[in-house]
Amino acid sequence: MTVTVREAGPADAETLSEIGGVTYRASFADGMTEAQVADVLARKFSPEAYRAALAGNVLLLVEVDGVPAGLCQIGPVRIAVKGPQPGPRDRSVDTLYVLPDFQRRGLGRHLMTAALAHPSLQDAPALWLDVWEENDRAVALYESLGFERVGTTEFIADGVVVGEDLVMRRERQLSLP
Repeated sequence: MTVTVREAGPADAETLSEIGGVTYRASFADGMTEAQVADVLARKFSPEAYRAALAGNVLLLVEVDGVPAGLCQIGPVRIAVKGPQPGPRDRSVDTLYVLPDFQRRGLGRHLMTAALAHPSLQDAPALWLDVWEENDRAVALYESLGFERVGTTEFIADGVVVGEDLVMRRERQLSLP
């Protein structure tokens, strides 16, 4: 099994949309109405949303033997945190998704390791993320990589609060010049 992680570009928007949409639906749709799922898919996981995201974010794509298997989006912090607040230079992992058929192979760790090493995070004092509080495997992965639970945030779909996510933060050790 050959695993590669690369930066995605505009030509990857359809692939990113497919990964994001399939993974989101498989992971979260059971607890939501179809209107709520459609709202999230249109806002966050459409090809247009990914093309727009590429303007101010880094999107990483993981491939297994040349087949797209997952994605990770890093950029500015956009989490409405109930707890300590992000600093102006902090960054966020907005999405880390691995297609269901590729889960449990260490690809999430590959993506997070690549994200943590990405040059766009070089000067970020902290890295933030939010994760569904019931996703025990993801929470365990993030904690194993040095993230700590620091608060919560509401998850809103179609204008309705449908749940609460954990907010986690990893302080970075910045090297001195």
